[in-house]
Amino acid sequence: MTDAGMVSMGMIPGCDRASSGKPRKGLELKVTKGYLNNRDATATAFDKDGWFKTGDIGRLGMDGQLYIVDRVKYIIKCNSYQVSPAEIESVIIRHPKVLDVGVIGISDEICGEVLKAFVVRKDEALSSDDVRSIVRQNLTEYKHLRGGVEFVSQIPKSSIEKIQRNILRKMAAK
Repeated sequence: MTDAGMVSMGMIPGCDRASSGKPRKGLELKVTKGYLNNRDATATAFDKDGWFKTGDIGRLGMDGQLYIVDRVKYIIKCNSYQVSPAEIESVIIRHPKVLDVGVIGISDEICGEVLKAFVVRKDEALSSDDVRSIVRQNLTEYKHLRGGVEFVSQIPKSSIEKIQRNILRKMAAK
């Protein structure tokens, strides 16, 4: 499939900079009908109702703005629950002594995966107990940091500031 497109979302005055903007008025979106000469890829890319599966997890705000909050491939499976690392990160980053954070799932024989946080300190006095505490206070039990907290000097990110979770997984494996 070749990607071709036009601007379908727009940042207009008053839009939240964390959103993808609002769909442009009068815009009709058309998506490819599939991969050329590749039925298997087409079958994988579309659901039974014909919706293209982008892998993005988003929400539409009350004000009509679209927020992309995570990717399906980053979902961590703890017991029978699905956990978005972005949800855990959004809680931890609120701690005044935290500069940056990245969360991954690490393998666990009992739970499947458990959550581990990599944290960049804003204040050296920040302890792993402080990080665990803010998670315990704000999130349900299965979202707690059973995989631990590791302090790092920086969170590996791509040129567009996406957390490179594959590098965090390698760091966790050491």
